[in-house]
Amino acid sequence: MNLLLPSVLAGMVVAISALRWRWSVYAVLVLVVIEGALRKWVFPGQTDLLYFAKDVVLVGAYLGYLSTARNTNPRLQIPARLPGTLVILNVILISAQISNPNHQSLLMALFGLKAYLFYIPLAWLAADLFRTTNELRSFLRFYTILAIGVGLLGVWQFSQPPDSFWNVYAHDMDVDGVATFGGEIEFARITGTFAYIHGYAVYLVVMSCFLLPLAVLEKSKGWKGATFLALLLMLGNISMTGSRSPVLYGAVVLAGFVIVTGLSSIGEERRLARVTAAVAVVGVVTTLTLFGRASAALKDRAEEDWDTGLTRMATPFIGPVAMAGLAGWGGYGPSTGLPSMKGLSEKVGLAPPRAWAPDPLWDSEQGRVLTELGLPMTVLWYALVLSLPVLLWRTRNRLRDPWLRQMALGAFLIHLCALPNSLTASSTVAVYVWFTAGFIVLLPRLQAQVGPAAPNPSKGRQRNGRAWNPTSPNLGVEGSQTTAPTETFQNNKERA
Repeated sequence: MNLLLPSVLAGMVVAISALRWRWSVYAVLVLVVIEGALRKWVFPGQTDLLYFAKDVVLVGAYLGYLSTARNTNPRLQIPARLPGTLVILNVILISAQISNPNHQSLLMALFGLKAYLFYIPLAWLAADLFRTTNELRSFLRFYTILAIGVGLLGVWQFSQPPDSFWNVYAHDMDVDGVATFGGEIEFARITGTFAYIHGYAVYLVVMSCFLLPLAVLEKSKGWKGATFLALLLMLGNISMTGSRSPVLYGAVVLAGFVIVTGLSSIGEERRLARVTAAVAVVGVVTTLTLFGRASAALKDRAEEDWDTGLTRMATPFIGPVAMAGLAGWGGYGPSTGLPSMKGLSEKVGLAPPRAWAPDPLWDSEQGRVLTELGLPMTVLWYALVLSLPVLLWRTRNRLRDPWLRQMALGAFLIHLCALPNSLTASSTVAVYVWFTAGFIVLLPRLQAQVGPAAPNPSKGRQRNGRAWNPTSPNLGVEGSQTTAPTETFQNNKERA
């Protein structure tokens, strides 16, 4: 495989991406959504190269951020709210796995390190990505419009037969292996703009975590309607994927928002609980009505294979136990358990490891990590992963603004639903987990701008700062805001 031309193109993309790191991060968040569409329908012959497109852009964003950050944070100190010690320990010790004697290829070992460590710096970039609450809200509105398009495509895919051009996967254009619901009427399990079902299911849950509070807090009737439409499409598409786990996660998200908001210590937020519950109930009922065929097909599939479904849901807990005796202390090395690595090693011509890690029970992420890293490093890795939702919960408790508290709750629920998921095997999960981890630093900084008991940022347009303009020369990384928090709060108070 000739990699000269792709390498030259990648270098050009990195150089361009470094010029405007904020725009590059936005591009990554869009590529996560549309990458599968490019691989399936636009450039089907370049599916493997396109898989790494967002990673190339992200490398440029990292370099651009480092160049900008040195002006205001020369020592590139880790913000106190992020789990810096755990991050550093994991980076050092997992990087040491490059010398694991089971590896026979340096490049394969680097692929393994990428699976664990590459997306972690995204948390730092996300912490500085939005300089005002208005910028964050504007981006989420853009993401809402994008979600409507993706959801409508999913509805169209469900209406097409399994052998349709619209229901292929990214690995090739063959339709023979397309998953269906089974039963008398063959419905394809949709993938939206994603390469495979799993990535799309993750996206639907993530968007539900953002859209539910936005549908409640939006004051503009037009945007409230658009947000509610996007939420309906996400809930309906969850059923159309044919996967049981996102249905469970969706229930956790809806119940989590209603219960936690109802128990809030902030009166203004607590009063939102009834509205949140009403939006959730209306959304579910409307989804069952509009997308009844999808719900019925998923119900039939779940009933036919109930025992298997229960086993799969239990794999995050029983998987590590089943694999404990095979892991050892040092593990087989990163990437030796990734399903995609066997095919990639053959295509690129990499020397395989001396022994592939044993296949985990039902593709258990936790069991695979255990066999790759060994017991001590697995404990350290999941200490870092588990610390993120804890810190997001604490962040939410420190905030006073209801809109920011709801964003923190949404990020917390994303991490909660991601715990059983494939953080190291799925780039979709990794991007959203580490992006929302940046909210641990971002949201308190935005709270400092609006001040205590600030008006709802969804009410009206803010005139201080232009919405979502990442190239403004007067705004830099954290600590370089030209408008003082007290001044911004005073401006908001005058407009209220």
